Formats: sequence, structure tokens, C-alpha cells
Amino acid sequence: MTLIETAKQTTAQVAWRASGQRSDLPMWVDQLLWAADKEQLHEIPSIDLRHDVTLSSVIDSPYATLASVRSSIRDHDEPNGYTACAIRCYQALFEALKAHNAKHPIRMWNFVPNINESVDKQINRYMQFNLGRYEALARWYGSETALKDLVATASGVGHAGEELVVHCLSLKNQPGLSIENPRQTPAYNYSKRFGPASPSFARATLAADSHHHRQWLMVGGTASVVGEDSQHTGKLDKQLDETLDNLASIISAARAQVPKDW
Repeated sequence: MTLIETAKQTTAQVAWRASGQRSDLPMWVDQLLWAADKEQLHEIPSIDLRHDVTLSSVIDSPYATLASVRSSIRDHDEPNGYTACAIRCYQALFEALKAHNAKHPIRMWNFVPNINESVDKQINRYMQFNLGRYEALARWYGSETALKDLVATASGVGHAGEELVVHCLSLKNQPGLSIENPRQTPAYNYSKRFGPASPSFARATLAADSHHHRQWLMVGGTASVVGEDSQHTGKLDKQLDETLDNLASIISAARAQVPKDW
């Protein structure tokens, strides 16, 4: 099993990355796409899908697609602005993936403006974003049960800009396998103290690259969390130790769940 976060950069990959707009994504994404010959990669430039959502780019290979969307969040102009913006972005993202027959998301990245800013006394922007993400994913997967079985691993981080930016890496031939950490509560089962809708992501996704006979393990949402609670506030060394324990636990869980036909 290969941890693609350790993939080495090549001069060609760096040149390919420099031609796009993916500086906020890890290098292993390019390596996965570059498993195909460069001539088999197709990049679609920025397209304004509608007045409020832009399809930033689509990188398409024979077996995987990376799609990126962005949209301004008008929380002062419309009720539940962050929720509505998340729904718009995710719907546009899934439409783009569907058009390329890449129907199996395996890794998502969400960059949320001022993620911890309060909307009112009971909810912040991340909680509103989670409401929209959950609604869009439930539509995509068809049911809450299917969502929990198939949802991809994901990360959500804040930034100081004004746009919600979402990237999705999705496979064409078969879905990935959602992996949960025995040391942690699945994010989609978090209690209501984290908001009216739980974060919709798996701790990790295991995916097969049948063409090159490899498995890829993508990890997100780990950090220094046990159960559903952050640990060791203000103690960086202990947080790092807890995070490494979580990574080891996820890798062990993934190894135990690799399907025999992979």
C-alpha cells in the first residue's frame, strides 16, 4: 500500500502544475493524474457556469478527473448564505464530474472563507457550510445510508479570501472504500454540538488503481482528535503524537479492509 503523500516530485510534474491553478493541492494529486501519459491528460480552462459559480478547471485522465469550482459567499445578501453557496458549488462540481463519467469521488478539499466566524449566537460559517454540503451529497448519493458508505475523505480549512473553493478528485471505473478510524467517531455521526448537520466526510478513502496494480490511501480529518473531541489544547508535541497514533490506526484499519479482488 502506497501513501501517495510521499510521492516524489518530477520536473515534468512541476511544469504541468505551474500551467494550472492547483497550488493549494498536494503534489501527489499530480502524480496520480500523471500515472497516465501526459498526452492523455486534458485540461478545461475556467468557465463561468452561471453568474455565481465558476468551474475553475477540470483535469481529465482516462481513469480519474480533478474538478475545481469557486463561488462568492453572499451571506449578507441572502439567508443562510454559506449553506446556499455550498449547495451551488457541490452541484456544479458533480455536474462537471458526471460529464466526464467520473462518478466516484475519493478525495475533496474545501477552502472556506473565515471558517470560524459566527453567523449568529448558535452557528458559525463552518456549520452553515456543513448544512449545504450534507444536502448536496445526500442528493448525489441518493440516501443518507449510501452517503455514509461511499462518502470520500475530505478536509475543510479556513482562509482570508472571499470565495468558497472546492476541489474534488474522482474515479471513473469503481468507487473507493471509505475507511474509519476505530479511535475516532465518524465525522458524519458527530453530536449536535458541532452544528445542525454533521461534517460529511470519511476519515480516509482506499482506492484501487487497477491499471498499475496499486492501492492509494487518502487520509483527511485526522489530527489530534479522539472520539469527537480535540485533544491536548496548546501542547503541540502531544497533538503531534496523537495525530501519528491516529494515522497508524487508519493505516491498520485500511490494511484489514483491502478487498481480495484488488
